[in-house]
Amino acid sequence: MEISSKSSFYHIQLKDIFKIIGVLLVPLTLAIIIAQKQRQQDVDLAAQAEQERVLATYLQDLAALLLNKNTTFDKNSAASSVVRAKTLTTLIKMDAQRKRQVILFLYEAKLIKRNSKYASINLFDADLDNLDMSLSESKSKYYKTYDIMDIQLRGASLVNSSFKWCHLDFSDFSQADLKDANFQYAKLSNADFSYAHLSNTDFTMANVSKAIFAYANLSNSSLSDEQLSTALTLQGAILPNYTTAPMKNLIINGDAEQKCSNNYAVFPSDWVLINGSISA
Repeated sequence: MEISSKSSFYHIQLKDIFKIIGVLLVPLTLAIIIAQKQRQQDVDLAAQAEQERVLATYLQDLAALLLNKNTTFDKNSAASSVVRAKTLTTLIKMDAQRKRQVILFLYEAKLIKRNSKYASINLFDADLDNLDMSLSESKSKYYKTYDIMDIQLRGASLVNSSFKWCHLDFSDFSQADLKDANFQYAKLSNADFSYAHLSNTDFTMANVSKAIFAYANLSNSSLSDEQLSTALTLQGAILPNYTTAPMKNLIINGDAEQKCSNNYAVFPSDWVLINGSISA
């Protein structure tokens, strides 16, 4: 009887101890979770502040260059090299929203606008992944306000980027990495996509009239046969169904010399470049 009583006593004691431990653990666990969330918020805020600081410094430096009357942006000028270096190092540290601000600034300064009086800044290999330049349908109707025609993004990394509803006629995306990009409802007339990587890219309802897709990878993109039929050239391109387009250009209305690509590897017919001369 005595042994049974002691056993019950110890059982009750242990049960009470575990209850007390459980009660103590709940607020302790909550405190740890709250502290972790607070630390993460502090880290995120610090990262945001650092991005803002880097962006502000970048914009101030470029503004100073642009306002200097002695600055020239010739193709091989020191100023062009400085802008390229600053831009590439800045973009690596930016999120998608701030990358958009950088691109808009460069475009409005006519530094990445084709056919501007300034030489286009080379953004080859620039980290523009996840860039979001998309517009709503209503905003896209204000053509002059949201027009980014003639933009020069040749060779840039634009994976998972979005240009939905954008006006991008005559723009240069040649050699760019545009996997999983979104061009829904975009205006892409006469745009250059030669040698670009466009697999899984969404071109739903996009206008690709006279666009250049020479040697581009269009595998699994949403380009329809109707859209492809309006392109200027598909020479050597990997088509959405993974077949390869014939090795020749399509010349529309005989305009062999109209709206030609700046990419000199793409010719308006079956001609090739041999020792600096064009031969049939």
